[in-house]
Amino acid sequence: MNCTTVSAIVHNRDRIMAHVKDDAPGMKSTIINKKRGRIYEEMEQLLALWDERQNHQQASCSQEIIQEKALSLFEDLKDIEFKASQRWFMIFKQQQNLHSLKKQGESTSGDDVAAVEFPATLAKIIENNATQTNIQCC
Repeated sequence: MNCTTVSAIVHNRDRIMAHVKDDAPGMKSTIINKKRGRIYEEMEQLLALWDERQNHQQASCSQEIIQEKALSLFEDLKDIEFKASQRWFMIFKQQQNLHSLKKQGESTSGDDVAAVEFPATLAKIIENNATQTNIQCC
C-alpha cells in the first residue's frame, strides 16, 4: 500500500471509525474523499466551460494546452500553489468525461493540400483501374 494512502488512513482514523461504527449494522459501503478546495472546483468549472467552447469552435485541445489554461485560471483565482500535474489532469479528464482530446504535433499534422486533392485523385485512380480492367476483360 502506498505511504500516502496509509498516512491518510491514519490521519482520518477517527472519521473512518465513526463511519464504520454508524454503518456497521447495515454494512453500507461508504467512500470517504478528501475535500477539495473551492478554488479547485471553481477553476475546473471554468476550465470545463472553456473546453466546451473550444470543442464548439473545433479548436485543438491537447493535454498541455488544457494544463496551461488550468494554471492560468488557477493563478487568477488563487493565493495558493497549483500544479497541473499528470494526476490532476487524469482526475479532471475523468470528472469532465473528456474522451475526445485532439492530439497535436507531428502525429496529427498533415498535408492540407493533399487532403483536399485526395478525393479527386482517388476517383481518377479508380476510373483508370476500371478502364484497365475492362480492356483486359475484352
